[in-house]
Amino acid sequence: MQFFQKKEEQLDTSAEAKKERSYLWMARVFALVCAVTLITDLILLEAVQSLLPLTRVQPFFIVTQDKDKQIIRIDRPGRAFLSSKTLQESFVRQYLMAYFYIGTDVDELDRRWGTDGSVQWMSSPSVFDEFNSVYKARLTKEAKENGLTRDVTILNVRGDPREDRQVVWMAEVRLTDMSRTAPAPQIQDIQVTMTIEFGNFRDGMTWEQRLKNPLGFQVKGMGRQDMNKRQQK
Repeated sequence: MQFFQKKEEQLDTSAEAKKERSYLWMARVFALVCAVTLITDLILLEAVQSLLPLTRVQPFFIVTQDKDKQIIRIDRPGRAFLSSKTLQESFVRQYLMAYFYIGTDVDELDRRWGTDGSVQWMSSPSVFDEFNSVYKARLTKEAKENGLTRDVTILNVRGDPREDRQVVWMAEVRLTDMSRTAPAPQIQDIQVTMTIEFGNFRDGMTWEQRLKNPLGFQVKGMGRQDMNKRQQK
């Protein structure tokens, strides 16, 4: 009887030892897998970080036939697309708002009217120089000292496309100025004549600069006339 009891105890001890060894091997395999995964993740992270400086963003135009199909062509717009009245009018309206609007945020006004601002990017050097010398300094000072704000209402916009890429647009704009020194809002109706062009001004620009004016919209010439004085005549 003692012999059989010893034999049973040895069998029990052997079974427990096998379980412990299997658990130990499972733990080793799990630790090995975790170590390999961690090393792989570190290698992939290093590879991604090395590729980040090569990432560049450039505006493209995606042409599709319908929403269910994939991209067919990615291309820069041609003359037919740029001569669209709808596209030109949208840029004219955007430029007029950037040129005339004065809000309560003076810092935003400095960024929009200043160097590397939206007005400069959409203006030729001569137009921007005239804007700086005639309007910018005076109106910016008025906004900072007297709280000048200006609402802009575009009454009418019409274009006169020519055969080339340069076109003339005329707009009737109502300017409503309000400040702490004025007892009532001052309303002025003006007629703006703009000569615009979509050109390729991308040479010598950085990738960030190209994003600010991807279509090369530029106001080559600009004139304004007081409609109230013209009507009085």
